[in-house]
Amino acid sequence: MADQHGIFLRLCHIRDTEEQVHGKGKGKGKAAVQDVRLSAGVQKLRDSLLGQMYLDQRFETVHFYHQDARSFPIGKVLFQGQPIALAKKNTFDAAHWQKQKKPGWYFGTWPPTCAEDIVGFVDDKHVCFSCKQQEVCECDYELWMDGMQLEMVKTVRLSEVGPGEYGCFARRDIDWYENLGEYTGELRPLKQGRKSLADTQYSAHIMMGPPRPKSVKSGGQAKCNVDATHRGSLFRWLNHSCNANARLSWGRVGMNRRVLVVEAMQPILEGMEITLDYGQEWFKGKHKCWCKSVFCKNPAQPRTTVQA
Repeated sequence: MADQHGIFLRLCHIRDTEEQVHGKGKGKGKAAVQDVRLSAGVQKLRDSLLGQMYLDQRFETVHFYHQDARSFPIGKVLFQGQPIALAKKNTFDAAHWQKQKKPGWYFGTWPPTCAEDIVGFVDDKHVCFSCKQQEVCECDYELWMDGMQLEMVKTVRLSEVGPGEYGCFARRDIDWYENLGEYTGELRPLKQGRKSLADTQYSAHIMMGPPRPKSVKSGGQAKCNVDATHRGSLFRWLNHSCNANARLSWGRVGMNRRVLVVEAMQPILEGMEITLDYGQEWFKGKHKCWCKSVFCKNPAQPRTTVQA
């Protein structure tokens, strides 16, 4: 039985063969090969193998690989010396919740015992990301998740933006408000949110538990962390920009799954990096922003050198 690394090696062989064929006699090396369009047959084979590499149900653990400009994998992505595992959907460890105080505006059983206690409820005011309707629907989360995982592999590549640093890039043109897929990780209490700047960039908030009862006339909804530090979806590597082209949106799939998805805020052209705005609280004090946008809120460089 093929494993993920075996598929990676096969993709490397296809990539190396393409480089030998298109680079033969030109003396321009691998950089020149990136500009050569792959044949339709090679593209189809590459995408099929990438799908197997990340979505084969037989693999107990799936790790992320960074890719070149033509989406061929190069090597495993490491964080603090360890590979990052794919979480197709949010994970849950009851041990992190046992000693936590019940938060205000949480209306379910406490402490939660499974992921469904946290994200297994929906607000009927939210639009379903599967059928795009606000009305009651019968959409199935598992089917939607499988389809979005495959589409994610075809739409987004993970590539280096600097030594040991990575970002998400569009493999095709992305339309305005297009749903790119779910931001997943481990569901953790907010009070166990990580404190250092380097760690918290992999967490996002999601509403938890049943929606507020109609009898409760005012107030909010309790939230928790979706922590993708060591396990999550591809969108764990979305970098910050003060002029971001995507955002995180709350919603639902069907009537029994609350989800947090990445949504394009503007057309994103093939090859562009997909970015989020981490928020005003992210860069403050000595922590400076390197997005180089003319809209940068806290630039690391003088304004005169900041690029659009």
